[in-house]
Amino acid sequence: MKTQVSFFIALLLAGIALITGSATRPADRMIIRITKGDAAKTIGVQITNLQQQRTRVAVVDLDGKCWFSEFVTQTDGYAKTLGLNAMPNGDYYCYVGNAKGQFIQSFRIDGESMSFAAHAACRNPGAAILLRTGNSSRPVIARIDNTGHETIQLRLANLQQQDYRIRLNVAGGDVVYEEKASGEYGFAQLFNMAGMAKGGYFMSVKSGAGLLIQHFNLNKPGIEWGELEWLEPLKDKREDLAQQ
Repeated sequence: MKTQVSFFIALLLAGIALITGSATRPADRMIIRITKGDAAKTIGVQITNLQQQRTRVAVVDLDGKCWFSEFVTQTDGYAKTLGLNAMPNGDYYCYVGNAKGQFIQSFRIDGESMSFAAHAACRNPGAAILLRTGNSSRPVIARIDNTGHETIQLRLANLQQQDYRIRLNVAGGDVVYEEKASGEYGFAQLFNMAGMAKGGYFMSVKSGAGLLIQHFNLNKPGIEWGELEWLEPLKDKREDLAQQ
């Protein structure tokens, strides 16, 4: 019960951040701020404290297609407004990364509107994560944890025969695993990362209007969990905030 209460508190705080339409967090020594632009379908990217590190700024969709990529060198700061008019409806993320760290802010384009994913630190792998999809009154229940040194376990319950899509992506790069299915009530899969290149990855679960993204790093010691991101139907988010 304590875990669920803590998660819903995090959901409320992240929901408030989502309403403001911006994200500001450090990525190791970098300080990155990503905001919705004044014009429709634009985002502003501001980075400080780059310390002359060669840094990549990119916008990538969850299929691994890169829509914008630029390398920043020999500077301490970066600021640019990115126009996204050429990008169709779908789920994307803005990636900022260098040798010191990386940062990802996911977002959704739907017509002229844009929604930023909410964030929470994932400190309790294996805890239940509730994801509303808009296709059922009952949320999907996801659990993501590691069962070994380089093995990840994903379990989904209460799918209610909804369509779902699972991807494993290199952060800022390609899809390395994908599965789509429907007509199921549950799903369980082990992902063996042994032999994969060390670096940043994320696993995403998409069902209806619900999207869950778990970030992690594959290091020499094994799996290091990162942040959790999620996008849900806007109606559900407003109802959640009103009920708190």
